[in-house]
Amino acid sequence: MELAVVNDIFGKSVEQYDSALLSIKHCLIAYERICAELIEEISSADSLEDARQSFNFLEDIQDKISTLSFNRKINIGKKLDVFVREFDSVYDDRMKEYWYKEFKSGVKWPSA
Repeated sequence: MELAVVNDIFGKSVEQYDSALLSIKHCLIAYERICAELIEEISSADSLEDARQSFNFLEDIQDKISTLSFNRKINIGKKLDVFVREFDSVYDDRMKEYWYKEFKSGVKWPSA
């Protein structure tokens, strides 16, 4: 390939990368807001069973964000990093029960 062609491909790839990173950052902001809303729903639930769907959504978000953080090495921010680490085992019913009690007691976000 000639230098001009490589430069053109490189420039377009950098633009796509920048655009993708910006889109990812917007998604991370939305995920953080959604997590806070789900935690609020859990804290208002009458039972762990009533909170199960919210926990399932948190588990799905945690899986997506952890892949981004650990596999892609993309900075997800401190707050989401704590969420990812603390919710690593949220698929386990004992962890759901633990976090249910924590959120019911007034915890608004996991802390390290």
